[in-house]
Amino acid sequence: MIGYLVPHGWGMDALITLTKPGKGWARSWSRCAVLLGMAALPCWCISLVVFRKRMRTSN
Repeated sequence: MIGYLVPHGWGMDALITLTKPGKGWARSWSRCAVLLGMAALPCWCISLVVFRKRMRTSN
């Protein structure tokens, strides 16, 4: 359960699901969506901080 706090747990779970016959993308799309969210959230937060910093310095 603790492994799902980091992207490695989700990635390995998706990879293992993809290697099982008959499972495919239908069973691992949610895991891939979580990985995408884990990648997008930090990028969004960093860009928000940078944008606010640039707005303060431009005025």
